[in-house]
Amino acid sequence: MGKKTSGKKKTDYTDDFKAIDGRKKGNLLLQKTFDEIGNIYSGIHISVVSEENQDDRGIDFQVEIIGKAKNETLEIFKLQNKGTLDPVKPLIKTENKGLISFQISLRHVRYYRQEIPFATMFMLCDVPNQKVFWHAIQLDDSVDDRVDQAGDDQESVQIYINPAHQLNAQNFEKFLDQIGESKSTQFYKTTDKDSPIFSNGADFEVDEKKPLLDQVYDLFEYLYDEIRYLPRHLLIRNKPFKKADGFIPYINSFKATTDNKELIELFDSFQVNDDHSITFKNPSLISGVVDAENKAKLVLKKFTENHIYWLGNDSRKSDVSLRYFPDQECDCVACRYYKLDIPGSIKSIDNQPTEGLLDKMKVAYMHYQLGNFVKAAEMQKTIAKEAKIAKKPVIYAITQFNLIKLGRLIKGGYYDIDIINTAASDQNIDLDKVVLRSATKGHNLKLAKWIKNQNFINEPAYEIHEAVGKIRDNYQSFIDGNVGRNRHFNELIDSVAQLNSFVNGNYIVFDRWGEYKQLIDAMTEGLFAAYAMKDENPNLPQKINDYHLHRMIFDGSQEMIWRYFNKYRLTSIAYEPWEKDDNLHLLIKNLLANNHLVDEAFKNYSPDDGFFWRNKYPSLFANTLCIASIVEMSDLEAETVISQIICCINNGPLHSPDCYVNVNSFIVKKHPQLASSTLERLFWFSLLQKDAYAQARISIVSNAIKFRGIKLQVSKAEEKVLMNSNAKDDERRENNIGVYVYPILPATLQKKIINKLEKRLDHKFDAYQYYYASIYDLPLDLKYLDKFIAQAVPDPNRPNFQAMLGSETENKYPMFDMLLNLCFKMEIDLKKITDLNFFGYGDYYDWLLDIANFDYSKFKVRWIGLYATKFYFAAFRKHPVIKSTLETYLKSKRDNRMERLYIDLYNPLNIESVED
Repeated sequence: MGKKTSGKKKTDYTDDFKAIDGRKKGNLLLQKTFDEIGNIYSGIHISVVSEENQDDRGIDFQVEIIGKAKNETLEIFKLQNKGTLDPVKPLIKTENKGLISFQISLRHVRYYRQEIPFATMFMLCDVPNQKVFWHAIQLDDSVDDRVDQAGDDQESVQIYINPAHQLNAQNFEKFLDQIGESKSTQFYKTTDKDSPIFSNGADFEVDEKKPLLDQVYDLFEYLYDEIRYLPRHLLIRNKPFKKADGFIPYINSFKATTDNKELIELFDSFQVNDDHSITFKNPSLISGVVDAENKAKLVLKKFTENHIYWLGNDSRKSDVSLRYFPDQECDCVACRYYKLDIPGSIKSIDNQPTEGLLDKMKVAYMHYQLGNFVKAAEMQKTIAKEAKIAKKPVIYAITQFNLIKLGRLIKGGYYDIDIINTAASDQNIDLDKVVLRSATKGHNLKLAKWIKNQNFINEPAYEIHEAVGKIRDNYQSFIDGNVGRNRHFNELIDSVAQLNSFVNGNYIVFDRWGEYKQLIDAMTEGLFAAYAMKDENPNLPQKINDYHLHRMIFDGSQEMIWRYFNKYRLTSIAYEPWEKDDNLHLLIKNLLANNHLVDEAFKNYSPDDGFFWRNKYPSLFANTLCIASIVEMSDLEAETVISQIICCINNGPLHSPDCYVNVNSFIVKKHPQLASSTLERLFWFSLLQKDAYAQARISIVSNAIKFRGIKLQVSKAEEKVLMNSNAKDDERRENNIGVYVYPILPATLQKKIINKLEKRLDHKFDAYQYYYASIYDLPLDLKYLDKFIAQAVPDPNRPNFQAMLGSETENKYPMFDMLLNLCFKMEIDLKKITDLNFFGYGDYYDWLLDIANFDYSKFKVRWIGLYATKFYFAAFRKHPVIKSTLETYLKSKRDNRMERLYIDLYNPLNIESVED
């Protein structure tokens, strides 16, 4: 018995490892194949992005084909990729002779063919033979019969792949043709299936005998019975918003259209006063309406929440405002969270009112936002039972959708096997059955299908990507001398607002590391690109507001914010708060004041089990400081934030490296606005810190003080602190504080630092320490240069870290790079100061050693940016051949990186902007 059990376990583990190995090797083979195709089709770039967040739906990757000439998206499609470690063999018998047989999940087949609106390909990677095959599953109608014939206990179905469909450069155009065919087929299939939600409105007949305000109010009461935010198209497809059957109302850029002139007249009579009360300029229009003011408030509030701010008519020149922002002081768990009072949010979550289902949904959703996925799932199950009893099918559908998403998050965020098994069962919820069996009326069925099919994200995703693509194209046109347009920017923000309101407002769990985050990153690019064109078009955003900031802070990522900020060459961004007492500076204040309380709050709130993966707080902190760094502030505001940062770090450590990095970035961006006394305070504060980024902070502050020509007045006590800090770095090569602070110290202390450093180098020469001291202009004895040169001779036999990672480049000898940088700084010819031979370590280094006499038939333009220091660039400017070679290259190719390097090299305004 023991042997059998042991053997069974061994077989299971072997199969598991084999499957994992097959997947990894299959993914590598797929990427390799696309890379090979990209090398042949040099005019395109093929971007393959993992979509593990959709693994439960059988989507592994999103592929984007980008045209290099205009940097535009040519095609986007999805893939499921399967790798096999056994050689693929076509069938030799049966009616499918010559085809490759493979099993695929029934659930995935239904999703590919009936639900997803994107072109989707099934890929099979034959790892032993290094071949990749594709199958256009959405064009394979024969699979439907096999799906229909599948038994209740059957989980998979066979597909048959044509071996002629091997993915390679020769077949790539055929592959793209089938992508295009799949795209058209799937678009019409999915759009037609869900078209009633757009074209027919709700199954509700208004009583046209009632006053017009009552008609609108009754419609809203019906539509918002279970849900806080609607698909806007559903909202205006009903009477009284449309009168004629042939009229098709639409919404664009926060404006809705109607053919009902009486409705426009009604809303035009509303007067919203400073105290948020509503009076009526034409009382006859509300004759017979009971409680007219409160009904008007509810209607306007719903319009505003759904981002419909104006109502218009083709025959009317001006639009009617529908905006209504009631003054609401709220201290609930959600409001505290979105004010970045995270400890306060955690403290109050168990004390929230939960009388109604929506109140409970809010609390469950905040458990999800705070990272307690198990508690969120438990509440969703309780709400589901109550929703079923109360006959609230839309709320019930949302809970089931949320449980599937939470199941995946729990699986990746906890280690307890019982918790994981429970989550796994939640992932198997059949949403098709949930929707079809629970909806009691047509309107609810449409909403439930809308959620099940993820139309709430699929539609805005298309609109967002399209708008960002057009803004990106406008920017390329703008830098060529044309004027940017504002229409696409308005469309972008409109689509983001719809997506965000529907997801967060209806408490829908959507994987925070998946597609939703990518769309907010896309919004960030569109926002920054539009802002970069503002000077030539006053209709483009001249300032960003709190809505933009909130999206980037709570749903974006600091990495992408910095990427697009730099891509569009911004130096700062003007900011206009919506509210005086509820803006970015309140968020910063709350964040920094409460940082030291966060650990204890989370410890008491959620188990440590896997919490590292569930804790969103470090990214909120980093995102907020990132935004603070790039947003324009007054000098007083910058001083205030610096004081808050100092208090924050004094009270306790930050929660991730990114938090410290963005604190340092804030100092880099704002130090010109700080008083000299504040810089000195920041210097002494940083000197006492022990975090890994304190020395970088000291370097930043020291350079800022040096730039102002200030010499620190150092007391005896401060000198002791300074020299002790310096002494602690004896064994830390490039982190010697003395190097950074030397320029801002009085002469007596400078001499002490030089003496200490030279004694250290005499005792044990440290090449890195010498290099950084020399780069920072410490006057060291020239005898150390010979020692540095001797240690910089490349050793080809020494293990190379880049080579081990498979990313080796031509500049593979770091010490040699530093030696050349030092030579360029000192303006000395290495060949003339040493008898050691540095030639023969690659064409790249031979070029740097003798730029003037190098054989430029071997030259590669990418070498220019491999080690981009101001000393390298200064040396390059002395040689016209580099400029002419780069210009020749750019005339024939569009290369954004090389264009930027050309500007850095030859624009006089940029000559001093490159780091050492």
